[in-house]
Amino acid sequence: MSDIRDSLDKILAVSIDSIKDEQNFLNLVLSDSPEGNILKELAIFKDNGALYKLIFSVYATFEYTIKECCNTALLTIDKNSLDSLTDELQMLTFRQKLDELRKKIIEKREDNTVIKPLTDLHIKIKQQTEFNSNENMIDTKSNLNFNNFTEILEIFHFDKKKYKSYSIIIDSIITYRNMIAHGNRKDLTEINIRQYIPGNYKIITLHKENNRLYFEDLCSDMINLLKLFCQDLTDYVNEQKYLRQDK
Repeated sequence: MSDIRDSLDKILAVSIDSIKDEQNFLNLVLSDSPEGNILKELAIFKDNGALYKLIFSVYATFEYTIKECCNTALLTIDKNSLDSLTDELQMLTFRQKLDELRKKIIEKREDNTVIKPLTDLHIKIKQQTEFNSNENMIDTKSNLNFNNFTEILEIFHFDKKKYKSYSIIIDSIITYRNMIAHGNRKDLTEINIRQYIPGNYKIITLHKENNRLYFEDLCSDMINLLKLFCQDLTDYVNEQKYLRQDK
């Protein structure tokens, strides 16, 4: 199926361009060019502001690409009978309906009972015979660390060993992304960050240093990760790995 390859390539191309644009912009800020000197004087780019801009953007691209590519692959599986699909894909359908039930239960209900939502869940599961994908099936939890990413790999039966080397990249960028999102960046430096934010991650730097994660390497590794993931998704669809194997 060349369609899935073409569709994933389009998503991947946009994502790679986005990462390279951020990389080029940061290099411009760091340069001694007239433009770079002007940018360095802007308050938003002081105190590693340009580096944090790149980190935040690259993480957003990573999360978007993984989810969008998964959703694109799942669309190709639509209308297959549920019974013909792997347990993991059947689980996606059940999990979503379970999430809907959970939301109903935590809502204020006049009758204060779960019988009706439970019955509705039973009916929906019993009635559905075909796989129908939607954009909420793949849950990144808005915090796509390596553990959450591994859950996605397991859905598609991808070889997790191939991705293990990327765990430090993913967990480093998510650590910084969360720090930025919580507004802590001005209080933290390369020197004191580990005092405040524990965890298994590398300090991301503007220059190559031993045992640190250079931003250029972060970008290239992220691009390689996305390429690997898209290739695995292509094989998954083309080789019909979504179908149950006769035991």
